[in-house]
Amino acid sequence: MSNILSTEAMRAMILKTVDELGGHGATFVTLMRAIPEFSGGRLKMTHPKFSSWVLWEDLTQEAATALERLFGERTLVMLPTNAEAYVFDGGALNLPLVRAARQYPQDHWQPVVIGRPEVYERLGMIKRKNQEKQLQ
Repeated sequence: MSNILSTEAMRAMILKTVDELGGHGATFVTLMRAIPEFSGGRLKMTHPKFSSWVLWEDLTQEAATALERLFGERTLVMLPTNAEAYVFDGGALNLPLVRAARQYPQDHWQPVVIGRPEVYERLGMIKRKNQEKQLQ
């Protein structure tokens, strides 16, 4: 039997992990620890506008596809955070941090937290009609 989760099973595990955190504040490290099949691949997720902004690396195809679908359908959103959130979770990327909203000549890391939009709205972190804080 294979250890690889289907995209739908990965989607369900991602949502379960985010929901167990109250619907907000999940880092990629959180997802890696909760779902062993989440990482170990060769894919990286980048910002939709700035391809040099790396959000996370070493994703499996199933994880990347599940996240793309979840973000695309707006079941989940990403918000920028500081690197300390990742240090607290015990992981970080070995890249310089994004410091300005621009394309960089080399990859830079933009730490993000993942959660449900309705939870972030309730917490006052995003607004339905004005979501420029979001990365997607």
